[in-house]
Amino acid sequence: MAEGQIGRARGDLQYRLAEATRGLVRVVGQRYADGTGRMQAALGAAADMRRASDAEVARMESDLAGREAAIRHVLTRLDDALAG
Repeated sequence: MAEGQIGRARGDLQYRLAEATRGLVRVVGQRYADGTGRMQAALGAAADMRRASDAEVARMESDLAGREAAIRHVLTRLDDALAG
């Protein structure tokens, strides 16, 4: 009878260990997916910020080019007025 009880206890322990292992695998898998999802989101946000920065730089360069053209125009008119 003791052999039967030991067998049942061993079987129960194996079953519980298998269940715990499956649960652990699920939890680790979910945490891995969550972690990689957060990293992907952070990289996407960084790329968006870089694109926004690039667009802002382009806009500022365009503004500066317009100001430079206006200053050159004024200088040309001043040169013409002084020459005339």
